[in-house]
Amino acid sequence: TGMLKVLVCLLALTPGDWPQFRGANSDGHVVGKAGPMEWSDSKNVVWKVPVAGLGWSSPVVVDGKIFLTTAVPRDGGLSLRAMALDAHTGKPIWDREVRAIEKTPAIHSKNSHASPTPIVRDGSVFVHFGTLGTARLAVADGATQWLCTELDYPPLHGSGGSPMLHDGKLAIVCDGSKNPFVAAVDAETGKVAWRSPRSVAARISHSFVTPAVTVIDGTAQVLAPGPDHFAAYELSTGKELWRVLAPGWSVVPQPTLGHGLVIYNHDYDNPELMAVKLGATVTVL
Repeated sequence: TGMLKVLVCLLALTPGDWPQFRGANSDGHVVGKAGPMEWSDSKNVVWKVPVAGLGWSSPVVVDGKIFLTTAVPRDGGLSLRAMALDAHTGKPIWDREVRAIEKTPAIHSKNSHASPTPIVRDGSVFVHFGTLGTARLAVADGATQWLCTELDYPPLHGSGGSPMLHDGKLAIVCDGSKNPFVAAVDAETGKVAWRSPRSVAARISHSFVTPAVTVIDGTAQVLAPGPDHFAAYELSTGKELWRVLAPGWSVVPQPTLGHGLVIYNHDYDNPELMAVKLGATVTVL
């Protein structure tokens, strides 16, 4: 298989950073001037550059640099890569291999092997390739600070959910085709801090959700919709704190927080939108 090319297109630079999936507060809100209402391959495009491989991960922008991931076919396997570009010019700053995979795993035709979005925080870039590995890289040059390959599970269609970083832990949902679980990785060491098996035996157990994190009565909670239920876990220990039962599988959308509620979609075949009251004192992050 040859290398596929994708384009990174910068339509408009807006003030503020975009350091993780759905922005600084994971709510999709942009602060600053709106981008153009119309564009094409040439209209309102500031620059475009080719990127080797294939990746559905969203780019993130911090301090005038764009960070993204891609998976490049190589000798029947993959080179899982991260790169940094200058946000004003598109000029590459660094391009690093995070991990080499000898044999390309099977995934859904609409997925990629680099679908989760990076996180940039405190001089580091956290990149996640699902069950293929998670790593912490240096913002300056992309040097690997640690690589974690302990979150091994069968994702069926490939990985999709992005991690969330809070209080020194990366919260990651690992809902595979069997034995689904939610886990946290220590951001300093790359070691798995905890992994909590899903407490509900679902009819179909795979999902691809990005969790949300909030603080309720002083306790940080990982809010993780999954197959046939929604569960919240204590970030520090992984203890399941509460759950709501609702049928569904292949759950993808990240929960949204507001007005003391967590709002989420719980099914693929017959989607429904639900809202759950969180508690008396909720801090939306």
